[in-house]
Formats: sequence, structure tokens, C-alpha cells
Amino acid sequence: MAELGQQLWTRPVYPHPDNEEFEGDFDRSEWVAATSTQFGVSWGDVDAFDTLTSTGLRVNVDIPNRKSWGIFQASSSSESILLAKPVTLVTNVLMVARLKFHMNYADPANNDGDFGFLVAADTGGIPDKNNRVNMLINEVDPVGFDRHRAQFEYVLGGAWQGYRDTTDTNQSGSPLEYAALHKIGSDYHGWFGTASGNWIYMGTRTPPYSMGWVGFFFYNINTSNPGSIITGCDFIRFYETDNFLF
Repeated sequence: MAELGQQLWTRPVYPHPDNEEFEGDFDRSEWVAATSTQFGVSWGDVDAFDTLTSTGLRVNVDIPNRKSWGIFQASSSSESILLAKPVTLVTNVLMVARLKFHMNYADPANNDGDFGFLVAADTGGIPDKNNRVNMLINEVDPVGFDRHRAQFEYVLGGAWQGYRDTTDTNQSGSPLEYAALHKIGSDYHGWFGTASGNWIYMGTRTPPYSMGWVGFFFYNINTSNPGSIITGCDFIRFYETDNFLF
């Protein structure tokens, strides 16, 4: 398990059955896209210069220039989108995702290109956008603020319960590419990490309900060139432990 400290991209010798590597054996039937209701996913090409103006999500997996990655393009809309798969979370489990994003440097809009890793409750067989814990590797505030940042946030019953930011992510780029949620008992601890193994602890949240979905959060507002933001994930990995694996 030393790969969390030094070789974050190295696969575990004994992978957890819930691990997702986004390769040829990727089972897309497990994944559900939802806003307030479930909707379909376009499994195929993403296009950096195309703006999706109605609620939708494109996903392309294991493409030639991004082997072993899931690449996502969410529509420009007023609704956040969740893409997740059902997972039974044991008492103590560390979940780590390696993420990527691109951003509109010149003229970002509020909540433009928000993207991150999350756990969510279940509502009617879909991930519940109103009850979730997010680790956003890219979160955009209006011009005049720090713009791009990483954020740990908690939503309960549709109401925002607070957040913590780190401005190590900014409009010039970000050294942060790993998001980790560590479930210990009923607490969810948030971490952001770099490729060199540095970690920032973002605090803890304690939802009063069970989380049954693990996946991604998207929010994209800007409808100008270069089009809808493209994001991605190299892997999601699970480690059944109550100790953070530095």
C-alpha cells in the first residue's frame, strides 16, 4: 500500500473489488447519471469546442490518447450533475481518486467547470444530489475572488452545510490531482494530494444517513468557446483501513 506515499499511480498488488481503473473491462451498466432525476449518458467522443446546452453528459473511456482514463464532458446548465455507481461502504474505508480538469482562464463564470469526487446517499435508486459530500478538485467562484480552487463541501437535505477551500488551485493551474474521502465509522474525512505525495487535510463531515453511491460531481455554466469543460479520472481505489496511508 506504499503507493499512496510515493507511487500514487502504481496499481495495488491486491486490488479492492470496487476499484475502478477505466479500462477495457469497464462496466458502464453500473454507472448512473442524475440531476434531480436519472438521465442517459452519451458514451462516446467528447469535443473541447462543443458546448452542450441541454442537460447531458458525455463519457469516453480508455481512449487512445488517454489510456486507462474516464473522460467526461458535462452540459452547460443551471443544474449540477452526478455520475456514480452503487457501492456498499464498510465501516472504515479510504477512497482515493486521481482527477484532471481543464479551465477557462480568460473568462470563467461562477460555478464554471466545477468537478470532483463524491459520495452520495440514495434516492429512488439514483445518487442523491441533495445529500452528498464533495471533494472538488476544481471549483470556480466569480471574477474578483480566487476563481479556481479546491473545495471540500457538504450538502444535507438540499441545503449547503458549509465548505472549506484551498487556493493551491488557482487560475494559473493546480498541483492538486488527488482527492480522498476517508470513512472512519460515520465520519468522512477529506484530503487533497499532489503527485509528489503531499496531502492537505480539509476536515470532516458526519452525514446522518448512509452513503450508497461513489463517483463524480459536475457543474458547468459557461457557454462560450472553448465549449463545455472536459474533466477526467484515472482511477478510484478503495483501501479498507482506519489509518490514512501516507
